[in-house]
Amino acid sequence: MKIRKAMEKARKEFAQQPAADIVAKKAHLYQEWTSPVYSETRQAVLDKERLAHNRCIAMFPDSPFLGPYKVLRTQIHQRTQAKGWNTLMVTSAVPGEGKTLTAINLALTFAKEFDQTVLLMDCDLHRQDVHKQLGVESDLGLVD
Repeated sequence: MKIRKAMEKARKEFAQQPAADIVAKKAHLYQEWTSPVYSETRQAVLDKERLAHNRCIAMFPDSPFLGPYKVLRTQIHQRTQAKGWNTLMVTSAVPGEGKTLTAINLALTFAKEFDQTVLLMDCDLHRQDVHKQLGVESDLGLVD
């Protein structure tokens, strides 16, 4: 219940801030973290303004809205590690509940904080949105 309240509060506060302001304030922080270089997969360069506009806040280390995602990440990590699990699925019964945004921010948070490789798969067969939110070209889907 506390996480839900914190997420709702953060969502309201974040919605009131223009994306350009967030990017301008965080510009000096972009150099702090760089993604690893992989030789067998394609690399995508992410546009920070687009990420800020789409509420992908995990790219901004001191974002005031990152706290609830870090709490959720830690709780998930503790519970899955105790059972030896390494897979997480974000789902809901109806569209528009924030599955894509939650999955993206959790994936980024896990990858940055635990020095792990994270594979984020968009398994929605009707409306794939992860690549759109991240601003990455995608010509193949899960069925391909």
